[in-house]
Amino acid sequence: RKLTQFQTASGGFGYWPGDHEVSEWTSIYAGHFMIEAERKGFVPPPGLKDKWLQYTRREARDWAPQGNDYWNLDRRELAQAYRLYVLALANSAEAGAMNRMRTTPGLGSQAQWMLAAAYALNDRPDVAKEIVKGLSTKVQPYREMGWTYGSGLRDEAIIAEALMRMGDKAAEAGVVKRIA
Repeated sequence: RKLTQFQTASGGFGYWPGDHEVSEWTSIYAGHFMIEAERKGFVPPPGLKDKWLQYTRREARDWAPQGNDYWNLDRRELAQAYRLYVLALANSAEAGAMNRMRTTPGLGSQAQWMLAAAYALNDRPDVAKEIVKGLSTKVQPYREMGWTYGSGLRDEAIIAEALMRMGDKAAEAGVVKRIA
């Protein structure tokens, strides 16, 4: 019920209760939380998930890389890939948006791993493997205090998730061991 205080009129979620402006990463993360909670038997308040799904699907379809936004390009790409992953997790995959993103030149490795996980969830492990072919499974340590709130650990978890979804248990085991 508390989530309803964060949902904006558009269906996305703000960072603070009562926000009128959607926080991109927070909105995706809140939706992810809602999907996982639902899988565990919790029922969201009526309309909350549907409104979020409509908003998120629209955002996924309307997304386009912004080449002139150099400082935020990797973050925007990762947010879109995460959005696509969560939609696939919710059985509402946006295949057209996934295909468009897949053909984006110079896509960052974090976004590629997350997009691969989305494809694997959407029963396309072949495409997922093609996306990450040749990418390193090692991540340099870092910590981001805003935007996508990333860290080397988070990125390794994304890689482990993608490998698990693709059925590559040997590579997944190496990443999970490093995380542990």
